Amino acid sequence: MTAKKLKELKSMAEKYHSWEKQNKNKAKTFDDFIKDEERNPLEDFIVEVSNERIAQGMSQADLAKKMKTTQSVISRFENMGRKPRFEFMQKLAEALGGKIGITIHDDYTIIVPKEYREIVEKLSKKSGKSPKEFLQGLLIDALEKTNTRKKGKVRA
Repeated sequence: MTAKKLKELKSMAEKYHSWEKQNKNKAKTFDDFIKDEERNPLEDFIVEVSNERIAQGMSQADLAKKMKTTQSVISRFENMGRKPRFEFMQKLAEALGGKIGITIHDDYTIIVPKEYREIVEKLSKKSGKSPKEFLQGLLIDALEKTNTRKKGKVRA
């Protein structure tokens, strides 16, 4: 990793920890930090993976073992030592219980905060849909109701 990249990563980590302290008593999440900062999607992914690994109580060695690789590979990834291949990113996501999704419509993609994921999971199972299908239906219903209310209002 270049000295410049290392400096950028440390700066970003410091910004996040400072932001986290400032927002400690507010209902803000890592997703809010992402919105507040303009960054590279690959860097966002690296930070997300690192945070998820830590949240799950896994060391780099634990994650490496789960992925059948070495701790130094995980360290190099988290320190932005080189750009990861898509297959590696898929393996990371799977090892952490997730799934990779790539889109050209970033502004229309949301991440459900962790505290709501269990609720979404239960409701989607109850409806016989995947969480994604359930949330899309919920969003469409809400937008149609909002649009209907606006059309129904008569201006004086």
